[in-house]
Amino acid sequence: MPPKVKTSKEDVIKAALKVAEKEGVTAISAKSVSSQLGTSVAPIFRVFATIEELRNETVSQIYAQYIAYLKDYPFERSKFFTYGLAYIQFAKEYPNLFNALMEWGFFTADAIGKEVSNQFGFIEDSVASLSSLSVEQAQELFYHVWLYTHGIACLICKGSLHLSEEEEKKLLITAFESFLRNYQ
Repeated sequence: MPPKVKTSKEDVIKAALKVAEKEGVTAISAKSVSSQLGTSVAPIFRVFATIEELRNETVSQIYAQYIAYLKDYPFERSKFFTYGLAYIQFAKEYPNLFNALMEWGFFTADAIGKEVSNQFGFIEDSVASLSSLSVEQAQELFYHVWLYTHGIACLICKGSLHLSEEEEKKLLITAFESFLRNYQ
């Protein structure tokens, strides 16, 4: 009898991530993940009680991938500007993963504000120093620019808007400068 191949939790999650990237998180099923793994469904249910549990864990991994993407994005002009570009590029490069984060509530204004403050700590440092704003004004400016940026990312993600990176940069600069004028 051939030895049994052990399938780890990490293997199952990697397979689920591949399914999510190709087809979206809702396409994660015992059949799709086992097909990606090249096994029966049994290994999946050895490490996860339900498919919903696997989907939740997969979305957590997508979020970690998203954070790493933002942190590794090449610096341009300022941290604030770089964050906006990276946000849009993630939506462009990984539309199914971006959608998953929206569906699971990771892209709400509160969640984004907290994430930026916690992970990047640059609202006060970056925006306030760029524009001599108070912390409260900088946070409000960030909120307005993020709403604008999120709109661009969603339209690109859904295929309704096609922009070059230069056009994206121009839109973000224009938005930032326009919103900033409200505080001067």
